[in-house]
Amino acid sequence: APGAPQQNGLAERRNQHLFCVARSLLLHASMSAGFWPEALEHAAYLVNTLPSKRRGAVSPFSKWHGQKPNVLKLRVFGCLAFAQPATLSPSK
Repeated sequence: APGAPQQNGLAERRNQHLFCVARSLLLHASMSAGFWPEALEHAAYLVNTLPSKRRGAVSPFSKWHGQKPNVLKLRVFGCLAFAQPATLSPSK
């Protein structure tokens, strides 16, 4: 059927790539499939932030925003993290 997502080869390959990256993240972190949405979101972020040889060592983020992305906040998927409660300021 014309216009069906299944007929769009480029979109299907990109979706397959995202699913493979997300699956790899879950396997590497030894996490359950319950974290699939978070893994897929992290995979999309990585694909859009990191440069690739195919794009000439330029990331989609760089092309869109015209500047290099800040990769200092990247962490290993599934690493131990602690939430810090917000401190309430005293009311006046």
